[in-house]
Amino acid sequence: MTFLNIHILQTIPFSNLNRDDSGSPKSVIYGGTNRARLSSQALKRAARINFEAASSADMTHRTKYASDPLLSLVSKIFLDLNVQPTEAMLAEIKQLSLSEIRKLTAKEKTDAKNNEPGDTLVWLAESETFELANKIVNSVRASEDQLGMDGWIQSATSSLTIACFGRMFAAAPNVQTEAAIQVAHAFTTHATSTEIDYFTAVDDWRERYEGDKGAGHLDLAEFTSGVFYRYFNIDRAQLAENWRDIKSSDAFDRLVALFKSLVLSLPSGKANVTAPNTLPMLIVVEESSWPVSFADAFEGAIPESDKGFASASRGRFLDYQSRARATMSSLFGTTRVMDLTADGSASLDDLATFSANWILDAVTEEAR
Repeated sequence: MTFLNIHILQTIPFSNLNRDDSGSPKSVIYGGTNRARLSSQALKRAARINFEAASSADMTHRTKYASDPLLSLVSKIFLDLNVQPTEAMLAEIKQLSLSEIRKLTAKEKTDAKNNEPGDTLVWLAESETFELANKIVNSVRASEDQLGMDGWIQSATSSLTIACFGRMFAAAPNVQTEAAIQVAHAFTTHATSTEIDYFTAVDDWRERYEGDKGAGHLDLAEFTSGVFYRYFNIDRAQLAENWRDIKSSDAFDRLVALFKSLVLSLPSGKANVTAPNTLPMLIVVEESSWPVSFADAFEGAIPESDKGFASASRGRFLDYQSRARATMSSLFGTTRVMDLTADGSASLDDLATFSANWILDAVTEEAR
């Protein structure tokens, strides 16, 4: 079985975790009804930030200012070598830094007089930045432009997050990384509407200066709530190809931490004023020979009920899963379930351990 499908049902209360350009909660029309939505980009960023915060080995930066940390590293390397770069060397260092970054994002050559960053975001691991910094130092010290500059970045990477989520470069397709994890946009299993919150900010000193106790600021904000269906899958073979550190001694621990970040992390929009920090009520981890989402279980919206949407969503999902396994049994393998509403279900640690071991089995299969 090549794929691991992860299905999550999670109730999220009054919140606006992921908003559009007008400040409204993101939404989608599905099955003829309006649903609240969390974008895959927002979910992936939340997981990456939380995972990398606990793993110094996997730190990355995604920015159009990628040459800035590169310049800082080059300066540090020169200091460690007790070398003080001349003005001419500093100019060359800056140009080489910008040039190498631009090679990934723009086909046209960098103007020698243009010392501004491009407009395209570049996602680099710290180890890649360090590799390029050393190559720039060697090139400048040898007074040879582009000395041995090739090879500092490759499609295979030591960063687990880049290996999982993939990376593309507009001008360097030969070193882009195909994603090993596909993340779907999450959506509510039922129809939703937007709530308007009228709020004020009290000015503590207004009465002192203006003689009344009126608010210092008035505004409106939009929020929503619901039971969200979330889905992502892991392509074990692709991850083994992408991730250079899959055979490292801490690979298991890093994979466990990544799994937990993927299932627990949520976007942070307006989180400080809503604190919607719920846990998934249902997590299903299932092997398959094909990536399989069960989003169509909720194409027909769960109807309103005075008992809420959670129980009906759980029942709808488990019934659909059972029917899928019965009618297409050859697609599916081992299943693990964490269910907050059922006794004796697997724990989050069980699922994370299973997922990590399942991925590392790719190394064993390769050895065969």
